[in-house]
Amino acid sequence: MGQSLRVLLIDDDPADSVLIQEAFSLLEQPCTLMVLNSGAAGLAHLISLEHLAPDVVLLDLKMPEPDGFMVLAALKAHPQLQALPIVVFTISTSDEDMRRAYALRANAYVVKDLAFETLCQQVRSLVKFWSLARTVPCPSQSPH
Repeated sequence: MGQSLRVLLIDDDPADSVLIQEAFSLLEQPCTLMVLNSGAAGLAHLISLEHLAPDVVLLDLKMPEPDGFMVLAALKAHPQLQALPIVVFTISTSDEDMRRAYALRANAYVVKDLAFETLCQQVRSLVKFWSLARTVPCPSQSPH
């Protein structure tokens, strides 16, 4: 499959983050996971452009300001990051939240299942899909 998929998780819930990190650690295919615990940290990290962008961002919605919706809107409005795939990865089952996330141009909306076996299946599926998906790299971050 080539290069290791680079995933950025932005989630303020320590328990959820630990479970998700554990699910990633059990993957058989190569994958690099970076975890940031707030929307502000996620935005600052991505907008700094001093590093190679992740291949995909897993973004929680329910965080203190900036919440996931604000982070999503800011990333999709940023000229160099608007093509970055953003998967809303949340516990929210609200149709309104889902509609709003897609209106803000989320690439996918996945409801986290915190039953560990199911969460592991979700992580495997996400990694498999995004490892195969072809995306546009951020222009100023091409590896040269």
